[in-house]
Amino acid sequence: MWSTTPPPGPPQTPPSGGAKVPWIPIAAVGAVLALILGGLGIWLIAKPDDEKPLGMDDTSTTTTTTTTTTPRTPRTPPPTANPDSFEAKLLSILPRGYDDGVCTPSSPPATGALATVDCGPASPEGGPENARYSLFADQAALDRAFDDSVAANSELFPCPNANADSPTTWHFTETPDKVEGRIACGLFNGNQDVTWTFNSNLLIGDAQGPDIEGLHAWWLKFA
Repeated sequence: MWSTTPPPGPPQTPPSGGAKVPWIPIAAVGAVLALILGGLGIWLIAKPDDEKPLGMDDTSTTTTTTTTTTPRTPRTPPPTANPDSFEAKLLSILPRGYDDGVCTPSSPPATGALATVDCGPASPEGGPENARYSLFADQAALDRAFDDSVAANSELFPCPNANADSPTTWHFTETPDKVEGRIACGLFNGNQDVTWTFNSNLLIGDAQGPDIEGLHAWWLKFA
């Protein structure tokens, strides 16, 4: 469907703890900035600012939109184990291919999220080495999470076989006129990165691996 050559060079080791780690305060820069920001916690949805490469323009990565959609085949998520538990609901709608115990709740969850889990490697070939998923209460909070996550990438590029820049939108093959969410492909800390939202589930996923082609193919099939 799409064709994109991933950026050259071996992937770097992802940050400690697995996927992009939200909600880490930005390190103060210099004594003056420390005085200004003293006691103020500044947080990001998916990536801390102190991990952004120098010279990165935050605004340049949040304004690119397109109506081009990525088709996907829908799947039926398993029933929620405990309807009253946000963590249980989140675990029930995760992509397939995670073994028991690979995904663990993050406490506290990402800012603005009802629940967040960090996951290790997914079993299917091409799956992410690590990923983070969060559940939100409404569309506005979900959209803010996506924008913040995408803004922290050091580079954005079209997802494989896409004819549109990242971020773009995606849909299920059976409902081509209904946008189900947004997706972006890029680099974070040298790792290939796919970030997407699933509007119907109010879910954001952020997955990293060494191969963008395999990572995107996994997303199409399992997420």
